Amino acid sequence: MDNRLTPAEDAELRRLAALATFGVLSDAALAVFEELRNRDRRTAIRPVQEVLIPQPRPATDGPYARSG
Repeated sequence: MDNRLTPAEDAELRRLAALATFGVLSDAALAVFEELRNRDRRTAIRPVQEVLIPQPRPATDGPYARSG
């Protein structure tokens, strides 16, 4: 049986590893990370490929807008 990661699972592993560098993963996320890591054949996790660039918005938008 071939138990290697699918491309979607590899991307999820990369995202979880990147998130873990910013803090502790939740119990559910950690369980997914460990399951994927145990099936990953590589010795190192590659960097995330997707990059999200936040779009700036005026400070008057949203729930944290200052009035007056």
